[in-house]
Amino acid sequence: MILCVTGTSTGVGKTVATAALAAALLPSGPVTVVKPAQTGLADGAERDADGQLADAAEVERLAPGTRTVEHLRFPDPLAPLTAARRAGREPQGAPRPRPPSAGTTVPFWSRVRAGSSCGWAWTPLEHRSR
Repeated sequence: MILCVTGTSTGVGKTVATAALAAALLPSGPVTVVKPAQTGLADGAERDADGQLADAAEVERLAPGTRTVEHLRFPDPLAPLTAARRAGREPQGAPRPRPPSAGTTVPFWSRVRAGSSCGWAWTPLEHRSR
């Protein structure tokens, strides 16, 4: 089962909703939460400038036993594509997040748009001309 938690702004409860879903699913088996792109935190930082935990760490705190995977991290609290460019890391060709093959996966992230034909959604990680 793959569930996607999406939202159009920061601070609307995506991380808490994700943790609640993960906690509810844990009794039925392993749960993995995927964060394709975390912004606003430097590599290796556990908390942002305001003291807030990284989203993956917050899910682990709220839903103990949940496995989390964070694919990319950028220090500026901006949309991932913009944050990547400001960090000097042009994300062209960045790998698309893929859910692990085993267990239940609950991917989550901020600003999203419709994704592939299988219904996947993701944060734009590269510039695409129209």
